[in-house]
Amino acid sequence: MALACTLSNDDRDLTISMAKRFDCHLVEDFKATYIPEKPALNYIIDMSTTEHMDVAALGMLLNIRKALGGDKAISIINCRPNIKKILLMSKFNRKFIIE
Repeated sequence: MALACTLSNDDRDLTISMAKRFDCHLVEDFKATYIPEKPALNYIIDMSTTEHMDVAALGMLLNIRKALGGDKAISIINCRPNIKKILLMSKFNRKFIIE
């Protein structure tokens, strides 16, 4: 699997470490990472290694937002400048916490 999930020691934070390329090839892997039946988890998407993302990746982020509910805080962290620019231009800062 190109993605890695890590649950914090206190079982409160689930960090999804993204692949180098966040694109349409990761749809099923990404869908398998989040757990809608555990709403108490804080979701953190770590993009420290992500160099490329396409429109399918934006769709996958919207799907996680929909699956977890609009009131759940989801953080996207460690974005490279080009990735952060895409997210901000797409106004994803209205739906996610982008650090």
